[in-house]
Amino acid sequence: MRANGGRVGGLGIVTNATGGCLCGDVRYRLRAEPIALYCCHCTECQTTSGSSFVMALRIPYGGLSVTKGSVRLCERAEAGGIARNVGRCPSCLTALWSERLEGRAFQTVYAGTLDDSANLQPVAHIWIQDAQPWIRFDERTLRFSQSPPTMQPIIDVWRQRQSPKQG
Repeated sequence: MRANGGRVGGLGIVTNATGGCLCGDVRYRLRAEPIALYCCHCTECQTTSGSSFVMALRIPYGGLSVTKGSVRLCERAEAGGIARNVGRCPSCLTALWSERLEGRAFQTVYAGTLDDSANLQPVAHIWIQDAQPWIRFDERTLRFSQSPPTMQPIIDVWRQRQSPKQG
């Protein structure tokens, strides 16, 4: 079991959370509050991850620090054709996060690489037109056929669900 020194926040997100690759050569720590958590079902994410979707934790650019090892940046195009770098472990090639080459306002951590991802609850699903037919979506999540024109609805729902309940 991997250790985690962070504090659990709403929707299962951990402040100061740690994560890393499969072989343990690369470790990282989140240094910023997440902006949103969503799942991307585009065929590019399916191919690059080898899975049916990527659970994407958006954080401000520079919001993580590598605490062990170094990453190998591999360029790829996302579904909309925009170039991005994927940070991978140079030994086991685990994809840890990605970032756009232009307009570096955020990084997208592949949430499955966090030490504790069991309680994560995404607020949205994007590119559901490419989703595997057996996937069923929670009615409480936002759903978009492709990428939304802006991420603001996803960010707004994320913030709303992170806020402590008033009562």
